[in-house]
Amino acid sequence: MAKPTIMNNMRVCKISQQYPIVKLCELLGVSRSSYYRYTNNPNTQVKERIQAIYAQRKGTSGYRKIQAGLLRQYGVLPAL
Repeated sequence: MAKPTIMNNMRVCKISQQYPIVKLCELLGVSRSSYYRYTNNPNTQVKERIQAIYAQRKGTSGYRKIQAGLLRQYGVLPAL
């Protein structure tokens, strides 16, 4: 499973359009610097998403299934 901070950063990103970032970070226990570091680095986001998919599948997926999961769950494919 992905780290709680990663999941909380992803939650903040999903609902940040509706609520103030400061309040969301405070509510979920995420520092603002962690949130902004997460959102400003696309490689970190993709890496964390790959790790989350890999953990969901208990380490049994190869790159093809991980790519399919990225596309299905997040609508993205990493640039290789």
